[in-house]
Amino acid sequence: MSPSDYFMTSTPLAEYRSESVRSARRFMHSGAVPLYLDGGRPRVKKSDVDAYMEAHRLEPRQTPSAPTNMREVLTQIADDALKNRRAS
Repeated sequence: MSPSDYFMTSTPLAEYRSESVRSARRFMHSGAVPLYLDGGRPRVKKSDVDAYMEAHRLEPRQTPSAPTNMREVLTQIADDALKNRRAS
């Protein structure tokens, strides 16, 4: 069995996802990933959890760079004021 086919109960899942055991149990029973019963104990496959986490990954937002000096700030303010004056 490869490491990606490893089955986890709620405690190892909680450690893997850095969350409480209660949250791991909620995740397991939410239907987000397939649930397997082994001897009556619910388990999830690590590869399913990895695929879920990758599919719900958030990309960092691109923020405009902040001006590095006061001259840039004043130039930008003046440019914006001229654009607004010309537009009206």
